[in-house]
Amino acid sequence: MKKTVITVLALFILIGVVNAQDAEGRGVIREGSAAVDSVTTLNPILCADATCGRIVALLFPSVIGVDLDARTFAPGGFGGLADGWVFDLETFDAEQPTLTVTLGDDHVWSDGLPITAYDVYFTHLALTTGGMVSAAASAFNQAFSAVTLLDETTLVYTLRDRNCDVLAALDTYILPAHVYDTNFRDRVEGLGDNLADRFVREALWNTVTGGRATESFLFNHPSNRQPVVTASPVGLRFDAHNTNDSIRLLHENEMLAYELADVTSPDQSVNRFLNGDLNVLFNPPFPRRDDLRAAAARGDVRLFESTGNTWYTVAFNLADARNPRSAFDDDGQPVDQGQHFAFGDIRVRQAFQLALDVPAIIDSVLNGNGTRVPANQTPTSWAYNADLLPISHDPAQAARLLTEAGWVDANGDGVRECTGCLYAPEGTSLQISLFYPDSAQAGQIVSLMSQQLSRVGLSLNGQFSESTVLREQFFDAALVQTVENYPVEPDQFDQLSAGGDVIGLGENITSYNDPDVANLLYQARTVPDCDIQVRADLYRQAQTRIQADSVYAPLFVVDQLLAARSSLENFDPRPQNLFWNIADWVVTAR
Repeated sequence: MKKTVITVLALFILIGVVNAQDAEGRGVIREGSAAVDSVTTLNPILCADATCGRIVALLFPSVIGVDLDARTFAPGGFGGLADGWVFDLETFDAEQPTLTVTLGDDHVWSDGLPITAYDVYFTHLALTTGGMVSAAASAFNQAFSAVTLLDETTLVYTLRDRNCDVLAALDTYILPAHVYDTNFRDRVEGLGDNLADRFVREALWNTVTGGRATESFLFNHPSNRQPVVTASPVGLRFDAHNTNDSIRLLHENEMLAYELADVTSPDQSVNRFLNGDLNVLFNPPFPRRDDLRAAAARGDVRLFESTGNTWYTVAFNLADARNPRSAFDDDGQPVDQGQHFAFGDIRVRQAFQLALDVPAIIDSVLNGNGTRVPANQTPTSWAYNADLLPISHDPAQAARLLTEAGWVDANGDGVRECTGCLYAPEGTSLQISLFYPDSAQAGQIVSLMSQQLSRVGLSLNGQFSESTVLREQFFDAALVQTVENYPVEPDQFDQLSAGGDVIGLGENITSYNDPDVANLLYQARTVPDCDIQVRADLYRQAQTRIQADSVYAPLFVVDQLLAARSSLENFDPRPQNLFWNIADWVVTAR
């Protein structure tokens, strides 16, 4: 389920601009984005960028809601339609495991019609049609092989495997079926017993759309640009979409408005915010955050800072990088993958981590706006092990470990060579190739790491990589950028077990294979009733073991910041849910 992103994802810095004149009533909340002009659809299942995602999150409900305090999916949680769900993972030997979801019966669209399982079913049919290409569609299709509509409030999802960590695949915004197809309910009911079978998606989609082309039916519908029927979790509805200008939402009481306005200069927008011409800023540029903190100290603005959802780690290749092989052959038999010439020895991996001054990297790259990560989960994860501390910077101990491992700079050129090391020919230089995303931020990180590692005699050679499948290439290590969903999906079984170590396909790029860790992760994803406390304890045990095995050299998570003018009352953001109570915000004259 969980997908690690190694190529760079575009970071949309959302900053805003506000007019001096507020609307009558409770005011206008304006933030901005340099990507407003890129928003061509407000259909939530067609969204392809963060700006569109910001807007549709304020307009449409999701199937599964969130407990804002626990940062977990929860029945009846914020923004969700589901009152409850039940996993059945125990019947795996007899049939595929299932997830039964029950919706509340009191949800309505803005036109007064009830939101039912038919709307959810319609949305999931759209996600599973062959022409749909999106992150939401990919996650849904990876998690589920079929959906069965039982009645007005109940759906059964057939899972592709035993995995408790599939709720995020249902964290998709729901479309009003009656807007896109007024006869959808009749078409579905006319299929009769076909619904009980695992359907061929495209065939069923063509049936329920009356044979109309998917592209014209869904992709070009007028409601995509101007959604007139919504069910906002915060009470906002669509008002206007002006190309290259702004997207405007209006609260149902028509006393509060929200605008995402087009801006061209983030730095200039910070200046306007500080001058009082703007009332909301989200993730302003790192070099300007201290200016905002100074304004907060003066009482001009209020800030909310927390760990974000983007983080970096270095993944070590533990197998023979010169002869990459999958963990199993075509007959399913284990394959001897050899040992990496340097990282096959845990002492070298430990030395790499000890040589890194991560706080210095955070200060240089993020102007201090980052939080260290001790293992393979971030502080935003409900499975995070808060008792596990990051590895301290200790270059002297790193040098001792390298010497002990048989890596010595005998010729005095500043780079150590194998002198009795475990897995490399004598005289092999300790030169490490590291792949990293082609971005300025990643480049800065690699440059700093290279400087720090050179001080203990390790040469780091950075190489750009646009590939998300490093196992097909020669590489020693990789700087991995991960963008987490919210709530975080802690399952990493495919990344840290032999089954995921498949060249060209698998997520286990490290070739790490510890049966005890794999067992902990498998137990955590297959707890019979998916009890979250039991799962969290298993994940925390795994983090301790993974840190001890030095599978990664964890770096940091990028911190987020939301700023609001002091004239904005009832400002009460939560991590990853900054606008959950926007309906209560009031813009005053001061």
